[in-house]
Amino acid sequence: MTLKQLKEELNKYYKFDIAERNRQREYSYARKVYCKLAREIGYTYQALGKEIGLKHDAALYHTKDFKVVGEQDKNIYNKIILQNNLDVEVCKTKKMPTFNPDTLKTKKPKT
Repeated sequence: MTLKQLKEELNKYYKFDIAERNRQREYSYARKVYCKLAREIGYTYQALGKEIGLKHDAALYHTKDFKVVGEQDKNIYNKIILQNNLDVEVCKTKKMPTFNPDTLKTKKPKT
C-alpha cells in the first residue's frame, strides 16, 4: 500500500483531508493513525511526513503518541489493516461488556 493510497483511505473514513493544517483533535488523531500505520508498514518518517506536509520530527511525535487516540480511531486503524490484509498487528480496543441476565444478582422480593 502506498502512502497516497493510505492517505486517501483515511480521508474517506474521516471525511476530511488529514493533511489540512488544523490543530483540532480530530485532525491530530487522524494524523496519528496515518503515521502509525505508515511506520508499521515500513515507511521512513521523512517519507510519511512529506505526504501530509509534516517534518520528520512531527511524524515521529505522532507515531509515538498514538496511544492517546480514541476508540473510534483505533477501530479505523484496525479496519484498514484488515481490509487491506496488511502484515501489521491490530490495535487492542476496549470490548463492550455483554449483557448476561443469568449473572445478575438481584434481591429477592419480600413477600
